[in-house]
Amino acid sequence: MATITQYFPAFFSGFTQAVVTFSNLEELVNIPFVRKFAIRDDNNKFSGFAIWDERLMAIYNDGEDWYVVGNIEGLKSSILPEWEENESPGNKDLILDLIKDKEELLA
Repeated sequence: MATITQYFPAFFSGFTQAVVTFSNLEELVNIPFVRKFAIRDDNNKFSGFAIWDERLMAIYNDGEDWYVVGNIEGLKSSILPEWEENESPGNKDLILDLIKDKEELLA
């Protein structure tokens, strides 16, 4: 089992970071605060998730833009590719297929 702790920039205050346990990629991408990064209604084109120094990264616009989603502890094997700056992780379709109820989220 691994845990992800929701990331907030240092200048955010008054928020409680969610800490959630998961055991596989499907569970990870269906955590509400993680799922929001894949299902967005703005002009950023979701490219996938990747891991960088025990951080879950959301990658957009084929690697041009990225955000830290959370810090991961206890991950025994790599369930996602390592993040390379300015590169797309290439797992968008896999991630979107694993997300449950995405049609309701986009409505």
